[in-house]
Amino acid sequence: MVNVTGVDGKGNELLSPRYVEFPIKPGTTLTKEKIEYYVEWALDATAYKEFRVVELDPSAKIEVTYYDKNKKKEETKSFPITEKGFVVLRFIRAHIKNPGFNLEDDPLLPRRPSFDI
Repeated sequence: MVNVTGVDGKGNELLSPRYVEFPIKPGTTLTKEKIEYYVEWALDATAYKEFRVVELDPSAKIEVTYYDKNKKKEETKSFPITEKGFVVLRFIRAHIKNPGFNLEDDPLLPRRPSFDI
C-alpha cells in the first residue's frame, strides 16, 4: 500500500492522495524508475494526469516495517532508492507478519503543462 505527499519546489504540500495498493512480490527489484512509476500511479488515482514526478531526493529510501513474531516486536529496514534498485526480500515467512513499505521522501511534483492555470 502506498501513500504519497507531493510538494512543489518550495516545499509546499500540493497533494496527499488516498492510499493505493500495489502487488509487490518477493524477488521484485524496486528501481528508482519503478518507484517513480508507482508514485505517479498513486497520484493519478486522485488527480489523473495532473501531476508528474520530477525527482526523488538522492537521500530518499524505502522503509520496510514488519512484525517479527520471534522477537515479538516491529522491525524496520531501510533501502536506498537507486537506478540499480534492491530486491524485495521474502518478508512473508512464518515468523514475519504484515510487511509494509514506506517511501521516505516527499517527491517534487510540478503540474503537467495542460493543467497549468
